[in-house]
Amino acid sequence: MGPQNSASRDTMFDAVEHILRTEGYAALSARRVAEEAGFNHQTVYYYFETMEELILGAFRRRVESSLKRLEAALASDEPLHAIWRLYSDSSNGRLNIEFNALAMQNEALRAEVVAFFETSRSMQEAALAPLLQGRNLPDAVAPVVPAMLILFVSNFLDREAALGVTKGHNDMQAFVDWCLRSFELAPQPSAADRA
Repeated sequence: MGPQNSASRDTMFDAVEHILRTEGYAALSARRVAEEAGFNHQTVYYYFETMEELILGAFRRRVESSLKRLEAALASDEPLHAIWRLYSDSSNGRLNIEFNALAMQNEALRAEVVAFFETSRSMQEAALAPLLQGRNLPDAVAPVVPAMLILFVSNFLDREAALGVTKGHNDMQAFVDWCLRSFELAPQPSAADRA
């Protein structure tokens, strides 16, 4: 197969993402990717033996980028707000939906999606545990719970907005901001308070 670190591979990955965002996974084919990338369809098969390999490559590139952005968000002064901004980026909504739809039909991609979610949740859990520690929260509020709630709310708002439904969105965003700020700005209890 073609060189692993070539500009042509990245161009094809970009084409996969563009097609998924604008036309959906049903439009994804070697011919369509080649057309979008400006190549002939044989070039796709020079770099990738199958369409599955191309899709997995595009998803892996996306995972690498997403984990770097998540790592930066978790290292920020306001990690919960940074996660909210990361997950609320509407340019990713359709692409995520299409990759997930593909994963429902492709076992190899499904395994990659599951591994991504498990890795990202482990990163969030480790980074958010100190933020939540000693706040007298119920045991049900594990460190990963706020990040998962952020993901679920932002995904739902994104899906509604894609349909044209926005009623209540500003109110929900204000409420989320208030909740996140209450975690991030609340002073950490002292050792005496925890005793």
